[in-house]
Amino acid sequence: MWIFLIILILIISGALTIPAIIQESQYNFNFDSYRQLLGKVESNNDYEAVNKSSGALGRYQFIPETLDYLRQKFSLDDWINANEFLHNHNLQDKYLQAFIKDNRDSIISKGLNVYLGETIKGRLLYPELTAKLNWYGLHAGSHLGGVTGLQRFLVSNIDADDRHAAISDYCVYFSSKLS
Repeated sequence: MWIFLIILILIISGALTIPAIIQESQYNFNFDSYRQLLGKVESNNDYEAVNKSSGALGRYQFIPETLDYLRQKFSLDDWINANEFLHNHNLQDKYLQAFIKDNRDSIISKGLNVYLGETIKGRLLYPELTAKLNWYGLHAGSHLGGVTGLQRFLVSNIDADDRHAAISDYCVYFSSKLS
Protein backbone atom coordinates (compact mmCIF):
# COMPACT_ATOMS: atom_id res chain seq x y z
CA MET A 1 0.00 0.00 0.00
CA TRP A 2 2.79 2.45 0.89
CA ILE A 3 4.56 1.78 -2.40
CA PHE A 4 1.40 2.59 -4.31
CA LEU A 5 1.00 5.87 -2.42
CA ILE A 6 4.63 6.84 -3.01
CA ILE A 7 4.34 6.11 -6.73
CA LEU A 8 1.07 8.07 -6.88
CA ILE A 9 2.66 11.07 -5.14
CA LEU A 10 5.63 10.95 -7.54
CA ILE A 11 3.30 10.83 -10.55
CA ILE A 12 1.15 13.70 -9.25
CA SER A 13 4.23 15.81 -8.48
CA GLY A 14 5.56 15.20 -11.99
CA ALA A 15 8.72 13.50 -10.74
CA LEU A 16 7.66 10.25 -12.39
CA THR A 17 5.60 9.70 -15.51
CA ILE A 18 3.77 6.56 -16.54
CA PRO A 19 5.19 6.59 -20.10
CA ALA A 20 8.70 6.80 -18.65
CA ILE A 21 8.02 3.77 -16.43
CA ILE A 22 6.60 1.78 -19.33
CA GLN A 23 9.24 2.88 -21.82
CA GLU A 24 12.17 2.07 -19.53
CA SER A 25 11.42 -1.64 -19.90
CA GLN A 26 11.10 -1.25 -23.67
CA TYR A 27 14.37 0.64 -24.20
CA ASN A 28 16.40 -1.82 -26.25
CA PHE A 29 19.66 -0.09 -27.16
CA ASN A 30 23.22 -1.31 -27.56
CA PHE A 31 25.62 1.62 -27.20
CA ASP A 32 28.57 -0.10 -28.82
CA SER A 33 26.64 -1.12 -31.95
CA TYR A 34 25.22 2.39 -32.29
CA ARG A 35 28.56 4.16 -31.79
CA GLN A 36 30.24 1.90 -34.37
CA LEU A 37 27.65 2.68 -37.05
CA LEU A 38 27.38 6.37 -36.14
CA GLY A 39 31.16 6.75 -36.27
CA LYS A 40 31.24 5.09 -39.69
CA VAL A 41 28.46 7.29 -41.07
CA GLU A 42 29.65 10.58 -39.57
CA SER A 43 33.41 10.43 -40.11
CA ASN A 44 34.44 7.01 -41.40
CA ASN A 45 35.49 6.34 -37.78
CA ASP A 46 38.03 9.18 -37.83
CA TYR A 47 38.37 10.60 -34.30
CA GLU A 48 40.32 13.54 -35.72
CA ALA A 49 37.79 14.52 -38.41
CA VAL A 50 36.81 18.18 -38.68
CA ASN A 51 33.98 19.40 -40.88
CA LYS A 52 35.26 22.65 -42.38
CA SER A 53 31.80 24.03 -43.18
CA SER A 54 29.97 23.23 -39.90
CA GLY A 55 32.89 23.06 -37.49
CA ALA A 56 31.75 19.62 -36.31
CA LEU A 57 34.45 17.69 -34.50
CA GLY A 58 35.60 14.12 -34.07
CA ARG A 59 34.31 10.70 -34.81
CA TYR A 60 30.68 11.62 -34.05
CA GLN A 61 30.84 15.14 -35.54
CA PHE A 62 29.70 17.24 -32.57
CA ILE A 63 29.50 20.98 -33.00
CA PRO A 64 31.31 22.89 -30.23
CA GLU A 65 28.06 24.40 -28.90
CA THR A 66 26.71 20.89 -28.29
CA LEU A 67 29.89 19.96 -26.44
CA ASP A 68 29.54 23.05 -24.24
CA TYR A 69 25.90 22.22 -23.52
CA LEU A 70 26.72 18.60 -22.59
CA ARG A 71 29.68 19.62 -20.44
CA GLN A 72 27.51 21.99 -18.43
CA LYS A 73 24.45 19.76 -18.15
CA PHE A 74 26.33 16.59 -17.15
CA SER A 75 29.35 18.18 -15.41
CA LEU A 76 31.66 16.49 -17.91
CA ASP A 77 35.37 17.09 -18.24
CA ASP A 78 36.06 20.37 -19.92
CA TRP A 79 37.12 19.57 -23.46
CA ILE A 80 39.31 22.71 -23.29
CA ASN A 81 39.85 23.03 -27.04
CA ALA A 82 39.12 21.30 -30.30
CA ASN A 83 42.63 19.91 -30.67
CA GLU A 84 42.52 18.16 -27.29
CA PHE A 85 39.02 16.82 -27.98
CA LEU A 86 40.09 15.43 -31.35
CA HIS A 87 42.96 13.50 -29.79
CA ASN A 88 41.03 12.04 -26.84
CA HIS A 89 39.01 9.04 -28.00
CA ASN A 90 37.64 8.24 -24.53
CA LEU A 91 36.42 11.79 -24.10
CA GLN A 92 34.57 11.65 -27.43
CA ASP A 93 32.88 8.39 -26.40
CA LYS A 94 31.97 9.89 -23.02
CA TYR A 95 30.31 12.87 -24.72
CA LEU A 96 28.42 10.53 -27.03
CA GLN A 97 27.04 8.64 -24.02
CA ALA A 98 25.88 11.90 -22.45
CA PHE A 99 24.35 12.99 -25.77
CA ILE A 100 22.42 9.73 -26.07
CA LYS A 101 21.10 10.01 -22.51
CA ASP A 102 20.02 13.60 -23.08
CA ASN A 103 18.31 12.75 -26.37
CA ARG A 104 16.64 9.68 -24.91
CA ASP A 105 15.17 11.73 -22.07
CA SER A 106 13.98 14.40 -24.53
CA ILE A 107 12.50 11.83 -26.92
CA ILE A 108 10.51 10.27 -24.08
CA SER A 109 9.44 13.59 -22.54
CA LYS A 110 8.14 14.77 -25.95
CA GLY A 111 6.32 11.45 -26.44
CA LEU A 112 8.19 10.64 -29.66
CA ASN A 113 8.65 7.05 -28.54
CA VAL A 114 5.04 6.44 -29.62
CA TYR A 115 6.40 6.36 -33.19
CA LEU A 116 8.46 3.24 -32.49
CA GLY A 117 7.44 0.52 -34.94
CA GLU A 118 6.06 2.98 -37.52
CA THR A 119 7.19 2.39 -41.10
CA ILE A 120 9.46 5.17 -42.35
CA LYS A 121 11.02 5.89 -45.73
CA GLY A 122 14.26 7.62 -46.67
CA ARG A 123 14.31 10.73 -48.86
CA LEU A 124 17.69 11.96 -50.14
CA LEU A 125 20.23 9.18 -49.62
CA TYR A 126 17.87 6.22 -49.32
CA PRO A 127 14.64 7.02 -51.20
CA GLU A 128 13.94 3.32 -51.82
CA LEU A 129 14.65 2.18 -48.25
CA THR A 130 11.88 1.60 -45.71
CA ALA A 131 12.14 0.28 -42.15
CA LYS A 132 10.26 0.03 -38.88
CA LEU A 133 11.46 2.90 -36.69
CA ASN A 134 13.42 1.77 -33.61
CA TRP A 135 15.51 3.47 -30.92
CA TYR A 136 18.58 3.50 -33.16
CA GLY A 137 16.65 5.41 -35.80
CA LEU A 138 15.26 7.85 -33.24
CA HIS A 139 18.74 8.56 -31.88
CA ALA A 140 20.27 8.89 -35.35
CA GLY A 141 17.54 11.27 -36.50
CA SER A 142 18.03 13.41 -33.41
CA HIS A 143 21.81 13.33 -33.94
CA LEU A 144 21.39 14.86 -37.38
CA GLY A 145 18.54 17.30 -36.71
CA GLY A 146 18.16 17.61 -32.96
CA VAL A 147 15.18 16.31 -31.04
CA THR A 148 13.10 19.27 -32.27
CA GLY A 149 13.95 18.43 -35.89
CA LEU A 150 13.10 14.79 -35.23
CA GLN A 151 9.79 15.88 -33.72
CA ARG A 152 8.95 18.02 -36.77
CA PHE A 153 9.68 15.06 -39.01
CA LEU A 154 7.63 12.54 -37.04
CA VAL A 155 4.68 14.79 -36.24
CA SER A 156 4.43 17.00 -39.34
CA ASN A 157 6.57 15.17 -41.94
CA ILE A 158 8.85 18.22 -42.21
CA ASP A 159 12.05 16.43 -43.15
CA ALA A 160 15.01 18.75 -42.52
CA ASP A 161 18.34 17.98 -44.13
CA ASP A 162 21.91 19.24 -44.21
CA ARG A 163 22.00 19.15 -48.06
CA HIS A 164 23.56 15.67 -47.91
CA ALA A 165 21.17 13.61 -45.78
CA ALA A 166 17.68 14.08 -44.36
CA ILE A 167 16.46 13.14 -40.91
CA SER A 168 14.37 10.44 -42.58
CA ASP A 169 17.55 9.01 -44.13
CA TYR A 170 19.26 8.66 -40.75
CA CYS A 171 16.11 7.24 -39.14
CA VAL A 172 15.55 4.62 -41.85
CA TYR A 173 19.22 3.69 -42.29
CA PHE A 174 19.94 3.14 -38.59
CA SER A 175 16.61 1.40 -38.02
CA SER A 176 17.34 -0.98 -40.89
CA LYS A 177 20.96 -1.70 -39.91
CA LEU A 178 20.53 -2.09 -36.13
CA SER A 179 17.76 -3.89 -34.32
